[in-house]
Amino acid sequence: MALILGGVLVKLGGYGLIRVDVGEFQTALHNFAGAVVVIAVVTVLWSAIAALAQDDLRRIVGYVVMSHMGLVLLAAATAAPVALNGAIVLMVADGLTVGLLVLLVAAIVERTGTSSVRAMGGMAGRMGKGAVLWISAALAAIGFPGLAGFVGQLLIVVGAYPSHRIATPLALVGVLVVAGAMVVTVRRIFFGAISERHGRIRDLGTLELATTIGLLSLIVLLGVLPAILMDSINFSVITLLSRGGG
Repeated sequence: MALILGGVLVKLGGYGLIRVDVGEFQTALHNFAGAVVVIAVVTVLWSAIAALAQDDLRRIVGYVVMSHMGLVLLAAATAAPVALNGAIVLMVADGLTVGLLVLLVAAIVERTGTSSVRAMGGMAGRMGKGAVLWISAALAAIGFPGLAGFVGQLLIVVGAYPSHRIATPLALVGVLVVAGAMVVTVRRIFFGAISERHGRIRDLGTLELATTIGLLSLIVLLGVLPAILMDSINFSVITLLSRGGG
């Protein structure tokens, strides 16, 4: 259920913003663009700071998702083709990344019996494969170059900056805070002294490895070859904007 909520249903809001607000009510959206941009920046920053302050592993993932949806809202307020392309790519990438994170969180919580990050530590020595996959998922979540999220975030920034020269750098600050939150989370979970209660934790099993590696492969594929999606996405965005503008 968490996989469906985080990876799919949350993105329906972004789809509604782009398909309905941008596609059908461009004039009305333009009139309220300033307020929407403020909400977008507050969402990005507040969610990023909340993720940095959280101790619950599941809530950290949830706030990272919220921060990314703030970037999607910024792109929708901009209504620029480049930014909208980036928003759609980011939603696709985020769906894959959140799915990967949720599966790994479930595996860690099942083995440790807790979702508290402070109660973990040193698990890289017991979950070597899980640590590699979690670090890869964290890099995908922060938009590391070569992974799918980087393409989406870059296009949003490039598309939004010409019309929102203050809001876009502020949103970038939120992206950096999210990166810091993920780095801190990785350090607390997998490095340092291992708790005695976690001394016999097993690594990921075959089925868990198959599902997580499959998702990671898609994330890498879209990051290296974004043109797989970009042509069809760009055509749909241009069609949507021209219809709404007419």
